[in-house]
Amino acid sequence: MPAQVLQLYASQLSKLAEIIERTEQRVLSEPPDRLFADNINFYTKSYLINLCAITEACLKDTAMVIVRTMSQRLSSTNVSNNIIAWSVHRDGFDGKKHSKYDRFLLNIDEKAVSEKLSANPWKAIKLFELLGCDISASGDFDAVKGIVGAVVEKRNNIVHHNDEANDVSLTDVRNYISFFVKYIESISGSAKELIGA
Repeated sequence: MPAQVLQLYASQLSKLAEIIERTEQRVLSEPPDRLFADNINFYTKSYLINLCAITEACLKDTAMVIVRTMSQRLSSTNVSNNIIAWSVHRDGFDGKKHSKYDRFLLNIDEKAVSEKLSANPWKAIKLFELLGCDISASGDFDAVKGIVGAVVEKRNNIVHHNDEANDVSLTDVRNYISFFVKYIESISGSAKELIGA
């Protein structure tokens, strides 16, 4: 399943690269397309934001594959809720609060994942750590986390602090895509390793 998620979002990033390339062609054509040439900064910022949004959607879907897989495994083994609750809350186990005569079910949904989610590599490490997935062990992840982190920080500055992003070009955004593809590939690989898919 992580492979299907990866394929979907790698395709989306590829389409984004094509859109950026077409925008560059329109700006550089003779005569230039005034709509694009006059608003180049707007398009650059929009594409950078989209790059991060696609990546975050991929990370959310990858995390949810892990959650659903682990949830299915737990429910198929019919483990008692009380034994899990007692193990987790050993010293603070409260029968009224924690006891439930039923099988154990994970209580993690998309909202819980989304609250912990960011394309920021250091936040992604923490989210996937909660899922038992060590994404930082991947050499590919390590190789691209710096550039991905810088791009995400730039996106945050654009969105939250009205950064004009005059230091980023369309070509820069198009070039960032290969780093982001490697980023999601490495995370997908770690997820596949964890769940054995």
